[in-house]
Formats: sequence, structure tokens, C-alpha cells
Amino acid sequence: MKGNCNIILASDDGYAAHLATVIASIGENNRDIPICVHILDGGLQEQSLSRINILKDRYPNLSIARYDATDPVLREKLGRGGYRAFTKQGA
Repeated sequence: MKGNCNIILASDDGYAAHLATVIASIGENNRDIPICVHILDGGLQEQSLSRINILKDRYPNLSIARYDATDPVLREKLGRGGYRAFTKQGA
């Protein structure tokens, strides 16, 4: 039996369509594996999030968790270098 798989992706709204394509591909090609996709949200719009969340219904093996990239707790966990690389901000 295969175990759970966790995948971390990061995107802002400019790459939302690509993010959705990657998630759909993961779901389509791994239907027998429980997968949790963790999204570091750098500015996804509600419309994009709605489209991404529809994929959970299409692929029952997928769960999707979203994390706000501006959250100070997440920022601390990423560390200064990781946060700057993700957000392109100097801190």
C-alpha cells in the first residue's frame, strides 16, 4: 500500500492557472494515492481559489491546504531567506 504524499506549491494570482494545471495533473495521475497539496498563497484571488478548490471534488484523493504568505508565523517558520525568495521582498 502506498502512503500519503505531501506536495508544497507556491503561487500568486499571475500563476494561478499554472497552479491549477499542476494540481489537476497530480490528481489525474495519482488517483490511488492520498495527496495533500499545500499552497503558499502569495496573492491568489477568490475566483482563482474557487477554481482550485473545485479540483478537490474532481479528485477525491486530493486535499488542499492554503497558507497566507504574509502570515507572520509562516514568515518566521520560512526564515528570512525563504520568505524573501518567495515574496521577493527584502525584510
